[in-house]
Amino acid sequence: DLRYELIEKFKSLHDSYPLIRAIVRLTYINKVENTSEIFKNNQQFIKSCLEKDMLSSNSDRMEDAFYAAAECKQLAKKVFSIQKIIKTPIDHVRYLLDSETGYTLLFLQIWIEHNIIKKQNLKFLFEILSVLPQRIIDAKKISAELKSDILYYGGRLAGIISKTKFTDVDKTKLVENWQSFISSHAFPHDICNGYFKEINE
Repeated sequence: DLRYELIEKFKSLHDSYPLIRAIVRLTYINKVENTSEIFKNNQQFIKSCLEKDMLSSNSDRMEDAFYAAAECKQLAKKVFSIQKIIKTPIDHVRYLLDSETGYTLLFLQIWIEHNIIKKQNLKFLFEILSVLPQRIIDAKKISAELKSDILYYGGRLAGIISKTKFTDVDKTKLVENWQSFISSHAFPHDICNGYFKEINE
């Protein structure tokens, strides 16, 4: 089976290249024989790679994993729940302010745009993002450059959320907090441009 051979080849190369998105697509191709067996053989590998790659220090690997998770939600339907995996990068933003935090905020936009995050995780993300500006202002042990990066990408995510309709999660506090931060002029205008960029697109 060519599909099986390709999956095994990509799995063997995964440590060297960002290939989890390709593996997800090959695993969940519809209308092909032995799909359930292939799914069973690769489910744990996919979950493990998603969890690891979403927190990678390599931005290409992170981006591949975020897109792969979105496609798992769309392709695997009810046989593969990714909400527990989705909480992993959200928790990263909650607890850590590091170079990966900025990329995490950038790639979380993928999930907002594709409507991947379910109610409880979405509510959790909104709570974390609503206090992010004040956390950055209060942070003493991170560089000004890192603060700027996190606020820029956090602003982009907040901007996308601001103009997106959500039926079961209240975004009011998040929007108000970011608008208050933007109007406070606590940081240079180019940092706040992340928010305006998404609002105006």
